[in-house]
Amino acid sequence: MHNMETLCANKILALSVLLQDSVAAANKGLSASAVAALLTLKYRSHATATGLMSILDLSQPATTRLLEALERKGLVAKEGRAGRTVPFILTAEGRRLARRLEEKRLAVAKAALSGLLNHEKRALDRMLTKVLGREDRSRAEARRLCRFCEHGVCKGAICPIGSSVVEEERSDADRT
Repeated sequence: MHNMETLCANKILALSVLLQDSVAAANKGLSASAVAALLTLKYRSHATATGLMSILDLSQPATTRLLEALERKGLVAKEGRAGRTVPFILTAEGRRLARRLEEKRLAVAKAALSGLLNHEKRALDRMLTKVLGREDRSRAEARRLCRFCEHGVCKGAICPIGSSVVEEERSDADRT
């Protein structure tokens, strides 16, 4: 007999690969880091290279190279200067591409769920909320984990990751 936890873990990993492969095919030849940068800037306009570095989980030189490449493609632009840092914004073309990429990513995920009945989707939602709602994450880790999310859907108490971070910060404040 199979160990249920291992069997379930294998299925989650297989689903992850299926989704990653399908999403990569929809990314219009852009790397996952480039897509993450565009989607992050869609929701966090005026982010700096340093701010993006932790969200994208890249080194400073790699983040700089990525932003320069996106700038050369006309997808991002530097917006003024804030001391020694330079904020970045999406260009009009960058906003259009970010919107299309987000739509395609969501379509891939929704297609994976299409075989489930509504009550099964609600049950899966409850289970995912429980799995993702661990309370030992930092705000920086939450931003990194949610770099591909459509932020308008998953805000406030609906977001298990963000909610757990807020709850953890409240608990920390209460202890001090």
